[in-house]
Amino acid sequence: MTDWVVIYRTSLGARETRSPSAPTERRALAQARTLHMQGCEVLRIKGPDDSEVSEQRINRWIADGRDRLDLP
Repeated sequence: MTDWVVIYRTSLGARETRSPSAPTERRALAQARTLHMQGCEVLRIKGPDDSEVSEQRINRWIADGRDRLDLP
């Protein structure tokens, strides 16, 4: 895998679903926030070489609520 994907569950089902791939970690975090706002449970974000974004970082990003995609 060369891109980042968000793995989540919808409010209707228990099956894990993968988001469309995102080219950067920040875009995947933005996808995670959008999915959360739609009522989904974000389980994890996976990236290249089996890297993962920590649950704590995902939760902070979602809670912050600001769009930081344009920041360095």
